[in-house]
Amino acid sequence: MRPLHSLRRSFQDFRRHPWLHGLSIVTIAISLLILGVFLVVYRNFVHLADHASPTPIGTAYLQEGLNELEVNNLSDRILGMEGVRDVEFKTRKSVLEELANFYGDSTVDPSGVEGFFPNLLEIHLRETVNEHSLKRLADQISSFPEVTQVDFARGWQAQFKRLKNVMSWIGLALMAGLLLGCSFIIANFMGMRHQSRRRDIEIIHLMGASRRYILMPFLWEGMLEGLMGVGVAVLALIVLNSVFLVPLAKQWGGMAGIDQFAFLSPSQIAYMVGTGLVMALIGSVTVFIRIREN
Repeated sequence: MRPLHSLRRSFQDFRRHPWLHGLSIVTIAISLLILGVFLVVYRNFVHLADHASPTPIGTAYLQEGLNELEVNNLSDRILGMEGVRDVEFKTRKSVLEELANFYGDSTVDPSGVEGFFPNLLEIHLRETVNEHSLKRLADQISSFPEVTQVDFARGWQAQFKRLKNVMSWIGLALMAGLLLGCSFIIANFMGMRHQSRRRDIEIIHLMGASRRYILMPFLWEGMLEGLMGVGVAVLALIVLNSVFLVPLAKQWGGMAGIDQFAFLSPSQIAYMVGTGLVMALIGSVTVFIRIREN
């Protein structure tokens, strides 16, 4: 009965101070909305990068005038190298058709620029290939007389990894800042509610109530505020997704080769729930510590 009694006392305080509780919930919701927007951006960044290059791919541009036998022999030599998973020959015409489909038929005219594009081999690598192996492969393939140039997009991969690490650190710093800042604000709101019922707390303390009995309503209030704040933030993100991301994907998603942008994953929603609860509980414990000091 004690937990239910403490929960009932918490609901009573919600009715007594709806504005203070509302401010706490709004504070949590705004903080989690900021965090949620960052998580959505981060997930779509990784999703778009993986979609653009799910496995490492290189391109070997070929000399003019190679016959079918020479192209097949070159493909077999490259396919036999360590770390190469597949080799696909593409003519300049097929490359231009892919570009036309990617950007829209009216944007690229294959007949007008065909002479600027050589035939090529698209080299699909295994995911286990590291930077050192990639450099060795590029040097070996470049030495073949049939090849004019080799491009494994190593700069893009390095930039992607670097940017992904930076975004991860930004996410951790953002979470830590929101936790500390919002916990402080929530603790002040709770402290204001505590001051309004300080007389009642002193009376029940004189009657022999334990510190746990006094603390439990604050903990329940913190958990309820945290859950409500998470609910408001997730609903706001759903609305933003419907209003902005869905139309944006319909208009521009084709250029990135996707039908829709990714929303929060279940693990990210659980992450937001945990963050909201921790925010509110830190505020509750802070108020309880102040009570003990007084």
